Amino acid sequence: MALPAISTVLIHQNSSTGTSFNVGIVDTSFSEIHYQPKTIALYNREFYGLKTNSILSLNLEISNGLYIVSDNVFCVYGDGDTEEKALDDYLLSLYDFYQMLEESAKRRKEDKAQFSFLQKYISRV
Repeated sequence: MALPAISTVLIHQNSSTGTSFNVGIVDTSFSEIHYQPKTIALYNREFYGLKTNSILSLNLEISNGLYIVSDNVFCVYGDGDTEEKALDDYLLSLYDFYQMLEESAKRRKEDKAQFSFLQKYISRV
């Protein structure tokens, strides 16, 4: 949401003397509104033949009107027009990540270790 550039002068008034003075100028020009991220705990959830084994903390934020769900453990994310659609997209991305790593772990030792770590959080039902 684009907003016009506005500079606001902050004024502080001393309540006992009534004296006002300029505290500072704030430039409120920006191209979008940012929202405080929200945390979602994903636990005991079944999706696409997988289930969560441990709590996976997810971040929910809104950017340019798009909801984004992500985690800080596997760097997987999903997005959508609503919180629910973003979470569904995240779960699909996590499923794709699981499948990719599961197949790769059969061929590469490095991926086997990462897949073992992933299975602490997620496994097949």
